Amino acid sequence: QTPASFRVDKNWGGPAQYGEGLHPGIDYGTDPGMPIVAASGGRVVLVGPVRDGYSSLDGDQVIVRHGKHFLSVYAHLSKVFVARDQLVGRGQLIGLSGASNSFGSHNYHHLHFGICNLGGGGCRNHSNTRDPDGLWLGGRPLCFEPAADYSAAAQNELTFPIACGDHARSLVAGSQ
Repeated sequence: QTPASFRVDKNWGGPAQYGEGLHPGIDYGTDPGMPIVAASGGRVVLVGPVRDGYSSLDGDQVIVRHGKHFLSVYAHLSKVFVARDQLVGRGQLIGLSGASNSFGSHNYHHLHFGICNLGGGGCRNHSNTRDPDGLWLGGRPLCFEPAADYSAAAQNELTFPIACGDHARSLVAGSQ
């Protein structure tokens, strides 16, 4: 799979039923059990339930602080593999997709991926977020490749948050 294999169900800035009425991230349609990986290196600052208030099936979320740049949010996870205060590297397994979220559909599985500014305001408010499309390493979503050298990549340049191809297969096999 490639980033293009995953459908964008909600764009950043589209209509939302919460916060300021504008979507504060990108929703990628996923199958249950897809490995979700850190889009860049950082420190896990939150692991806990999603508190959308729409469903008891909202799942868990992980928030990673990327130095002095921003926070990344990975929400609606069915399983989490990291802990608060843990350092994570780009491409490291954070969790698995699969929690259902009921935005008009009973079994709507997706990853909510968001970028939040540091300094308060909350990640649910569009005005405190950034469009992830402006932060991709190389200018477009690229899958993390374990053999690639990312040492020249800045911490504020992102790879795709859903593992793709062989990397995805190896992570799924290792998480069972």
